[in-house]
Amino acid sequence: MKPILWLMALCAILVTTSCKKSPSLYGVEKNSKGVGNPAGAATFKHPGMLLTATSLDYIKTQIASSSEPWNTTLIALKASTWASLNYQMQGPTALVTRDPTIIARDGINYKSIIENDSYAIFAQALMWKLTGNNAYADNAVKMLNAWSTTLKSITSTGPDVYLCASFNGFIMANGAELVRDYSGWQAADLQRCKDMFRNIWYPVIKGIEIPGGANGTWDSANAKAIMAFGIFLDDQSMFDAAYNYFYHGSGDGTIEHYFLPSGQNQESGRTQSYSQLGLCNFEELCEMGYNQGKPDMWVAKDTVIMKAFEYNAKYNLGQDVPFNTAFPEVYGKWVYPAISADSRGSYRPIFYMAYNQFHNRLGAAMPNTQRVLEQYTAIEKQTIGTVTDGTGWGSLLFYHPSAGGLTPVAVGALRWEFDALEGWGGIPWAENSKVAVANGQLEVSASIGTYIRAWQGSALLDPVTYPYLAVKVTQIPKLKKSTDDWAVQAYWSINGTNHDYRYVSKTDMTLLGTQVYVIKWTPKSGLNDGVPFPTASTTGGLYLDFGDCASGEKAKVDWVRSYKTLADIPNN
Repeated sequence: MKPILWLMALCAILVTTSCKKSPSLYGVEKNSKGVGNPAGAATFKHPGMLLTATSLDYIKTQIASSSEPWNTTLIALKASTWASLNYQMQGPTALVTRDPTIIARDGINYKSIIENDSYAIFAQALMWKLTGNNAYADNAVKMLNAWSTTLKSITSTGPDVYLCASFNGFIMANGAELVRDYSGWQAADLQRCKDMFRNIWYPVIKGIEIPGGANGTWDSANAKAIMAFGIFLDDQSMFDAAYNYFYHGSGDGTIEHYFLPSGQNQESGRTQSYSQLGLCNFEELCEMGYNQGKPDMWVAKDTVIMKAFEYNAKYNLGQDVPFNTAFPEVYGKWVYPAISADSRGSYRPIFYMAYNQFHNRLGAAMPNTQRVLEQYTAIEKQTIGTVTDGTGWGSLLFYHPSAGGLTPVAVGALRWEFDALEGWGGIPWAENSKVAVANGQLEVSASIGTYIRAWQGSALLDPVTYPYLAVKVTQIPKLKKSTDDWAVQAYWSINGTNHDYRYVSKTDMTLLGTQVYVIKWTPKSGLNDGVPFPTASTTGGLYLDFGDCASGEKAKVDWVRSYKTLADIPNN
């Protein structure tokens, strides 16, 4: 047979195989009435929600070698209430609600019970996958069996019922997906669990859009729960409903309605916590889609999700971002007049997953997100407050540098990209240079005299962990004296006394390419009294001294960063 015929035959076999109905672990998927699921699909991967066999194997490899941040995060997970082998199931209850009226009436905190048990099911199942200890799987299965036997309804006197069903149902389904292949889960019990999701959880949110409308965190939460149910139940129609809503839904929680091209989202003016909750919903939707062969979701609308994480990170890091007061909100009810400072500077455990996608898989720079990870959420744990708001534990579960063959750049304590001044200005005790930001660059010129100098008074130096400072200078002003040179000067307090350390371009810096100047914070005598350079993390001042320049000259700087190694530093 000719090679082309062999290829055609192989393709025919593959197509025929891929179209076969997908059996569950114990046979063809059936509903509660024993009828075979007509929407079964051979394309679903199991486990295949937020974690896959491949990603779990990668995590276990990192744990086995005590690599960071996986090792430290696993220790924190083990120490959590939900992952403890001694976790005491709080339910089950016949009804589930977040409604305070019903909770007060019955004297039962249904909200706390379902949130803690749902998250414990996920945590115990996860620990089984990572450690192989069947005691964890037994705990997860025991709770799933109890809930699927007892739960009859999800209710509320108001619309909060949708949030109750979506967030708790999503987390519980992720736990069930992880133990679906556990040999200790009996076939009848697994089927009853599937019936619970299909007949109790799903009907509450099957329409996805919130009747009467709501902020975008509501229907995006419904969409991610339904996608999770579809995967667990091998139900293509459920999966497709969530996928199609992501693109074409009528509510605020869609890729088209929730984001502006700048990265501003529909709840940026509500609170930063809700804005990040929306980002959490979208990234979890996209990661499930990615794991089921839909990588388009992550990069939809010109990678607006990446821009949204950068926008949110930048604002919460204390920088200015553009805000459109005329956000085209679908219902005209939840339009906010200004970006919200409520919860500014607080971070949900959501940043690793997006960073993993756009930086590690696609190789894109995410400087603000990276700075959040380095300085504020190096170890991501569970969400504080309503624990089922998101999966959490990103530094354990969603950080796979090998996925794109890319090693993340280890940028350290100093990082300025100059979308804003970020505290840079003229030197306060000397002549005042004019310092401004234009076109993503720091521009420095002389306002009094001809000295051009820019000053940053709150620089954090970590010379042990990040011994290299790099400055990209795209325009060096012409000096009055040809023998002079520009310099970087550090100004640190040691034992209560200030000391200057000056590094001159021609003699103390390495030039990478044509514009990136590198300093190594090596022991060096100070300008004042010869005190050695500090060897511990120190906060002080840093200034770029371009010296006495010809009239009208200007310096332009693209960025200032610190690095772990010389090899990390780009040459452009």
